[in-house]
Amino acid sequence: MPDFTAEGLETSHRFIDEVGDTTFFGKGGISILGQEGVSRAFGMGIVRIDRPLEEVRSEISALQRQVESDPLLNSIPSVAKRKAQGGFFFHACKDTDDVRSVFLRYLRDLPCEAEVIMARKIPSIFVHKHHGKDDEFYADVLSHLLKNRLKKPQRLVLNIAERGSSTRAKVLDSALAKAVRRAGRK
Repeated sequence: MPDFTAEGLETSHRFIDEVGDTTFFGKGGISILGQEGVSRAFGMGIVRIDRPLEEVRSEISALQRQVESDPLLNSIPSVAKRKAQGGFFFHACKDTDDVRSVFLRYLRDLPCEAEVIMARKIPSIFVHKHHGKDDEFYADVLSHLLKNRLKKPQRLVLNIAERGSSTRAKVLDSALAKAVRRAGRK
């Protein structure tokens, strides 16, 4: 059931997260791509959920409490640690396969649509096109993810996973401006 603003525009929520990192170079400007903890690619995904968000939030919260109370799962160190720090929450890269599978089974039946954009990290392009700046690279990738969602009149609410300095308002504004320009060309 869509939500509408006072202006009569539909409100559309999208959820954005990334995979990989935006690091290209180490000390002395030497490429460190592929070294421990430095990916060769960076990607972003965007998800639209086709159910009322409050219902989905409630179901995920119940699933998290289920993991917290499961004697097999709550003894896993990553679960126990988050539980002790105020409550367990799902986090793919911190979860074991057993915990991850609980959430993936839930997602399997969730009516939603997802799109992922992957960017190969090529140092020469990074230096030339993004001026060697992680923020510009991040904004460029995000703009490609957003451009096709700017075609219809709507109030678009972006729920973006926080990522250090990359999710500062300045970087997000830059990504949106690029997306608007790209959408306008089509």
